[in-house]
Amino acid sequence: MKDEVNKKTRNFRRFCWEAVGYKPTPEQKAFHDSTARFKAVFGGVRGGKSYCLAMELSGYASQKDGLLWLIGPDYEQCRPEFSYLLDLFTVLDMVQPGTVSFPAKGPCKFDLVNGFKIQTKSSSKPESLAGYAPDVIGVCEPAQHGEEIKNKAFERAAERRAPVIFAGTFEKAYGWYSELYDSWIGSNAEDAQGFSLPSWSNTNNFPGGRNDPEILLQERLLGPDLFMERYGGVPSKPHGLVFPEYSRLTHCKPVEELYDPELPVQLWVDPAKHCYACLFVQLWPGGYVHVLDEVYERGKIAQAIIPQVTENKYWEKVS
Repeated sequence: MKDEVNKKTRNFRRFCWEAVGYKPTPEQKAFHDSTARFKAVFGGVRGGKSYCLAMELSGYASQKDGLLWLIGPDYEQCRPEFSYLLDLFTVLDMVQPGTVSFPAKGPCKFDLVNGFKIQTKSSSKPESLAGYAPDVIGVCEPAQHGEEIKNKAFERAAERRAPVIFAGTFEKAYGWYSELYDSWIGSNAEDAQGFSLPSWSNTNNFPGGRNDPEILLQERLLGPDLFMERYGGVPSKPHGLVFPEYSRLTHCKPVEELYDPELPVQLWVDPAKHCYACLFVQLWPGGYVHVLDEVYERGKIAQAIIPQVTENKYWEKVS
């Protein structure tokens, strides 16, 4: 069933793109091609993230009587995506007459002739995020939302197993959004995938790409970390990290790629009064340490940890 919905969504999305002449860049195409239920595009300034999100969401409008929520930190922040979708479906002559509400301030909405509804929501008005179960949710400028809105979006998506798609820069970012980047840019168990959309990938604004004179100027002015956050779609790392060179994309892989059944497993223990950690690791030739799993608890003593360790699937391999 999921495959049939995905196929229908993709076919309708291509139809929408042809109507407005949208041709995604390679970076945008990678985002669109992903079949993950939860997706995020981490954009650089003027990288085209809002239009990219609108074009991604357009395909879901093939669902008869469906519902799309665009959630912004306020109503103003989701107007660009709403406007792009309204323009698109106006071109396709699919907007139901008399349903468009597009005030200068406040919530916006319109319906399509197949009953599909598109509505804007504001996280500053939590009461607006209740009452209905959307078929798809687009979170605009997520860095400016508190983490409770991320959790609320997942909660509202649960009933219909709806996709939740995030798009925005790291400007004014709450910590959870940077953590989302770390979790989704590499392998994970959440059926989620994240993509960086650098400013220079939008060659309409920066014709020279990565070597555009304005991009190079901003790099000199801002310094490497802030430049990559604002223009590269990569969050700055917190100061004071023990291993600042750590990258989830580089250092994390699916466990099936890390585990060698021919090698013994070691148990590394870091007992403490407040935190208790036990790692299942393998030492590979060349001095590589592969961490396969972890038991981590707060406020527990060894006797409480032992059952969790011995029940782990790697316990029998420990030598």
